Amino acid sequence: MKQRIFLATTLPGTLKRSIARWQQNHRDLPVRFIAPKNLHLTLVPPWYGNAKKVMKLLKTYIPAAKPFLVKFNRIVPGPTLTRPRLIWIEGKASKQAGMLKKELEQLLKVKAEKRAFVPHITIARTKPKDKNSLCGGCIAEPVSWSIQIASFSLLASHLSPKGASYEVLATFPFVV
Repeated sequence: MKQRIFLATTLPGTLKRSIARWQQNHRDLPVRFIAPKNLHLTLVPPWYGNAKKVMKLLKTYIPAAKPFLVKFNRIVPGPTLTRPRLIWIEGKASKQAGMLKKELEQLLKVKAEKRAFVPHITIARTKPKDKNSLCGGCIAEPVSWSIQIASFSLLASHLSPKGASYEVLATFPFVV
């Protein structure tokens, strides 16, 4: 059975709490905030696949990457300033994150994105009726947050009119 799945890293509670504080301080924005339980850093974007087959394949995978740090430096509208439809925390691309993403895409035979990989955590989406309400440059706040990546997870994406919710199906720690 095919379902909408993707690969991501889950976030530690400390970062989720920092994000929740930022969201609380900006509750006047015309957006729908992402619930802390749904926050994640996407490695391979959603596609439709057989989760059981993907889990079986991922159990045999040993990443070349060792645990690594991803540093986030700003909160900005995304994915572009000219057509913002969400707010995300943007990080600096690291060689290790890029290698992991590429390895996973090749292993799973998932088509690679054309744009360069920019580590980010989506923290809010515009409401459908307010899709043109975010101005590209009006939100640009520096942050100094980071996470240690030592595993990744296979998640299922469940779409609804109230927004997506995510279910962790399996987690795969790096072999150190």
